Amino acid sequence: APIPPEKRLERYLNILAGNKIRMTPNLQRPLVIYKIFDLVKATPEVTFNQLKEIAQTYFANATPKVDPQLVMDTLHQLFHTFCFEFDSDSNERIMNRKMSLPQETQSPADLLNKCDQKMLQLIIGDLGASEPLDKEIAAQILYGGARNPKVLDHIQELVDAENQV
Repeated sequence: APIPPEKRLERYLNILAGNKIRMTPNLQRPLVIYKIFDLVKATPEVTFNQLKEIAQTYFANATPKVDPQLVMDTLHQLFHTFCFEFDSDSNERIMNRKMSLPQETQSPADLLNKCDQKMLQLIIGDLGASEPLDKEIAAQILYGGARNPKVLDHIQELVDAENQV
């Protein structure tokens, strides 16, 4: 039986947690990802561990301030949804390897969409065919809430794009 809406948020977050993705719904998350795109672009050959420090410093001094935990969680969301490419010639641990954005990630929106699409895929894959994705709950997780129908349309586009692959 499908689970009631009030239980879906927790269920979806648990599915992501099972894939090492920690999420706390937050309106600032897209802005954090947009800035991470800029930081990676501005720092060629950065490692994931260096990026964590750069991002923490940036957001600690940003206005408005961003919770350091949100910054860390968001960086790990990008990591666990394969949004970065790592130097394969290195023997270093992956978080100490030079990394970059994939060729197809041309803009901050591309980075956000790639991460979100992968997270939606994990949730849908776990729910199975019998239970459709609750787009309102997905919007709450990804963007801190669905304040307008465009957000729900966008989530549907990400889901549809995934189904065409």
